[in-house]
Amino acid sequence: MRDSFDPYCSQVRVGWYQRKILPSRASVIQAYDGVSEAAMGEIVRELLGDDEKAIEIYTAPVARVDEARDELLSEDNPFANRLRTGEKAEAFFMEQFPLLPTFQGSTLDDTRKLGIGFDFRAASGQTYRAVEVKGICESSGYISFTDKEWSVARMLEESYILALVRSLDYTPTLELIPNPTLYVPAKMRTVESVSVCWNAKV
Repeated sequence: MRDSFDPYCSQVRVGWYQRKILPSRASVIQAYDGVSEAAMGEIVRELLGDDEKAIEIYTAPVARVDEARDELLSEDNPFANRLRTGEKAEAFFMEQFPLLPTFQGSTLDDTRKLGIGFDFRAASGQTYRAVEVKGICESSGYISFTDKEWSVARMLEESYILALVRSLDYTPTLELIPNPTLYVPAKMRTVESVSVCWNAKV
C-alpha cells in the first residue's frame, strides 16, 4: 500500500508511478494533504493506540450535504457561535492595542483574510510579531487552534502571541501569551467536515 502513495507523497521513493491511483488512496491524500507533520503523527499514534474509536473517527462517512447545510444555518451551530465570539474578541483586542505596552511603537496590520495562521501582524521596523486572538465568554473555558495556526505558532515561537480575551459576556480582560504551543497545554482532535466541489466539462 505504501507503494501506492509514494508517487504523490515521497521524495525518495518512486513507488507504483505507472499505475492509476485508486479512488480510496486518492481520498486519503485529499483528506490529509493539508495536515501538518505534528498532527499526522498524533493521528497515527491514535490509530496505533488502544482507542477503538480511532479508526471509526478517521474513516467516518461524510454527512449528507443538505444535513450539513441545515446544521450550518442553525442558530445553535457551535461554529457560528464561535465565529461570533471570535469577532467580539478581535474587536476588543483592536480597541485595546494602542494601550498595550507590549506593542508600544508597533503598527497593527489586519491579516485575518490572508489565511496565514494568525489574525494580526504587530510590526515594528523590520520585525513583527504574529498575534492570534481567541475569546471565551466566561473567565475560563476551551479555545481551538486550526492546524495551520498551531504549526505557525510552533515555527515562530516567541514571535507568536496568543491574545486571549476572557469574560467576553461580562467585563472582558486581555491576556497576552507568547509562544502558546509551549505554555498552553493542548490536545489534537479532528473535526468532521463536508467538502463540496463542482466539476464542469469545458
